[in-house]
Parts: sequence; C-alpha cells; structure tokens
Amino acid sequence: MIDLPKIGDYRFFALYDTLDAMRILLAMLAALPAVVQAYNATVLPETGTWSAFDQNFALVENPHYGLHYFARGANSSLFHKYQTSPFPSNGSSILFSDWKCLSWEKGTTSAGFVDLIFWDDPVAVSNLDGRTEVFIRLKSDNNLWQLYQTDVKDPEAWTLPRGPQCLCNFPPCDGQTKCGLSNNCDNQGVDCSTFDPSNFWNDHSPFPTSNMNVIREASGRVKVLYRGFDGRNYQSWQVEPGNPEKYQIGDILESPFE
Repeated sequence: MIDLPKIGDYRFFALYDTLDAMRILLAMLAALPAVVQAYNATVLPETGTWSAFDQNFALVENPHYGLHYFARGANSSLFHKYQTSPFPSNGSSILFSDWKCLSWEKGTTSAGFVDLIFWDDPVAVSNLDGRTEVFIRLKSDNNLWQLYQTDVKDPEAWTLPRGPQCLCNFPPCDGQTKCGLSNNCDNQGVDCSTFDPSNFWNDHSPFPTSNMNVIREASGRVKVLYRGFDGRNYQSWQVEPGNPEKYQIGDILESPFE
C-alpha cells in the first residue's frame, strides 16, 4: 500500500500506484460539480456541495394518478411533482410532471405577511378519501405549517400553506393589541383577534424541535408526531377523522426524547 501525498488534513491511501490513484481521484473531483449541478437543476439545495444529496422527499401514492413527491427547493420554497403516465407493464419509464411550486404566495404569521421560507424536509400522508396533506416547518416562526389537496383527482388543487394559529406573546403587555415584531411589546405585528380562523389549521402552536412523523390510524384520523422543547413527544390530530381542515392537540408521551 502506498501513502499518497497529504491533501488538507487527510491522507489518501490506495492499492494502486501513486499516478493511477491520483488520476482516479482527480476524475472523481472533476465529475462532482456536473453531477451536483444536474440535481440542482431540479429542486435540491446547496449548489456545488455533497449536501445537495442530503434531502428526503415526501412521497404518497394517489389512487387516481399515482405517485406524488414533495421537496424543499433551492430557495427553500415547497415544490411537488406527480406521475403523469400509468405504471408500465414492460418495465419502461414512468412519466412525471415538472417540479412546481406550492408556496408562491406570502403567508400569514404573527409578524404579518411573510415570504414562506421553509427548513428541513416535508412529510406527507394520504387521507381515507385519497387527498394528500403535507407538513413542513417554517423558518420565520419556527412553527409547523400545513397544506392539503382539495380535489383528490387533481394533483394541482391545493390550499395555500397555513400556520397553526395566530400567536402573540403571552401574557400581553399593558395596552397591547397587536403582536410584537421587533420586541414583545412594540404593537407592530398583526392583530390576532381580527384574523379568520380558517387561515390556521390547529388549536395550538406545535413548535417542533425535530422532524415530524405523520400517520393515519384505522379510524381515518391523521396524527402528526414530533418532539417539543421539553423533550417530550407531542401529537396533533384531526378534530374530525379524515378532515384535514382542523387539528387539535393530542396525547403527550411523558418519556423524554432528548
């Protein structure tokens, strides 16, 4: 075994002679930008680095048109693409739509209307009627956002992403009628009392400190599970099984998940 020249803080070893090993290494490094760039042409983040591959897509299978993927884009918007041709019987390729954005409009937060810049991976689930729900965390309020499909047969029929609830600092400061923006008491944010409850999907604010898991029970009720700030495992579940419009806080698992 030959000790190759030191590169940075690492030493590379190979069974090849030095020249062949260096040629292989240089060829791999030269190919990497092209490979990563090919993926960045879709929706993967982190241009030009290996972390472009460090992303999990959410996936469901719709009973009417097939597979449906969801991913956070290079600009941290939420994107989706879906199957457009039947599953082949001869092993040929399945056709998909282009990547399309699901978060093109600003969203309502306690700080006002903001661009929807998400972080980490989305999760998705199918309801009993086949409609899909997607959950993903928003950067600006560190909270869990949701959207759902409005027509099970139409892969492009979606609600806008919604925050869980309009939440200001509690208890409020003296004379405070609007949320704090730069600080808790500045009254520069929104007035939660004037907002339509349909703008929000939950009766509380989850603030997950981990990626979420989402399941559908035998009853048809969808549940989202996540770790909270105190390390316990929390759940939010549908008020009416199979109805994605409203959720409420569910059981709390007392065992710490720290």
